[in-house]
Amino acid sequence: MGIRILVVEDDGPTSQSIQQNLIKYGYTVAGSATSGEEAVAKALEVKPDLVLMGIGLQGKMDGTEAAREIQRQLQTPVIYLTAGTDDDTLAKAKVTAPYGYIVKPFQDRELHIAIEVGLYRRQVESKLLKMERWLTSMLQSMGDAVIATDLENRVTYVNALAAELLEFSETEVAGQKISEVFRIIDGDDRMQKENPAHTARREGAVFNTSEHCLLVTRSGGEKEIDYSAAPIRNEKGEASGVVIVFHEVHEASVEEAPMPPV
Repeated sequence: MGIRILVVEDDGPTSQSIQQNLIKYGYTVAGSATSGEEAVAKALEVKPDLVLMGIGLQGKMDGTEAAREIQRQLQTPVIYLTAGTDDDTLAKAKVTAPYGYIVKPFQDRELHIAIEVGLYRRQVESKLLKMERWLTSMLQSMGDAVIATDLENRVTYVNALAAELLEFSETEVAGQKISEVFRIIDGDDRMQKENPAHTARREGAVFNTSEHCLLVTRSGGEKEIDYSAAPIRNEKGEASGVVIVFHEVHEASVEEAPMPPV
């Protein structure tokens, strides 16, 4: 059936021309609309692969508002068709994260290129989203607690086990300074230890605990833990944060063996 595209344009001749060009390049016209309200209703009905959206539509809902609603309900990529708009409208358009702009009047080839680039970007983002979901699922199912930070030492990720050990909810931890939620003390002298996120970032290498270490929980309780911390590096090899992996240490209970008979 091919790529299905919804055309939203309130100028009849322009809409017809766009639809003819789409068919010429092998796309399927999923439908057309002339207003924002009609565009939303049509998108929900036909569920297109992409929307070509005029910005300056007549009616109560302009193209940017229609695009926002379509993306909210369907996450469908949108490419704007515009003859030039004011700064306020362009600012509203940017918020909707469009997959491109085509300035009218445009050539057939420009339309084709914009659509192909938009579809390719959508494909790449879809793959990245699937990978992110897979990684999140894997981290949530790990037997270890995981917490990650950005360069400002603010928490960007925490799995369920880490939140449970820290005695916070996952949403409460997000955005907090790592030193506010992950506090450790020496189990022997009771002195506060440097946060492993700071140590790993400063040394630029994996840092492991090697002594009796206690995690101070939100309620003030203490749990003996083992941990390791390592810098998170971007594609340039530069540190972009730190990840800490830790688990609670449970001493194995050993039953006292019976005394042999004399």
